Amino acid sequence: MSSAALKRKHTGKPGIIPCSTVKIERMQRIFDESRKKVLTARREEVEKAYQDGKEEGIKKSVSSLNKVVEEAREESFNAGFEKGFTDGQDWANVENSVTLLLALHNSYGFGPERLMTVVKKSNEYVHQANEGKPTIGAFARQLYDKCQIRLSEHEVEILRKYSLFEEGDPYD
Repeated sequence: MSSAALKRKHTGKPGIIPCSTVKIERMQRIFDESRKKVLTARREEVEKAYQDGKEEGIKKSVSSLNKVVEEAREESFNAGFEKGFTDGQDWANVENSVTLLLALHNSYGFGPERLMTVVKKSNEYVHQANEGKPTIGAFARQLYDKCQIRLSEHEVEILRKYSLFEEGDPYD
């Protein structure tokens, strides 16, 4: 062992190890280069993780946004469909009521009191049919049996589709 190493061992103070300036510069350069490589690699890893996180966040955001848009579109469509269906049904009810009442007045001379009696009775029938006692199919059967009035094929198909005939189809 050299005397400098022995001196450090016994005194606890670092001894001076002679090194050439070229060797120190070379070691410093190697240290700087390795430090630069480590920092560059670390920076690249951080940037990659940031980009991956950013892309994942964007994907999640776009997915969430698409889901919200689809739900809103579906809700809007359903609301529009229901509104359109209700409006169409209301229009058909108004049109049928007005034309039937006018036909009763013009064809048979029904005055206001008789027309209101027809409207009240019609409303009773609607209320009963809505409760299913009797069904609209039963009313169609009565209309056929008592008055010999046949519904159109389209109307009969609707009644068949929803099974609204109680005991057999009078149109078989």
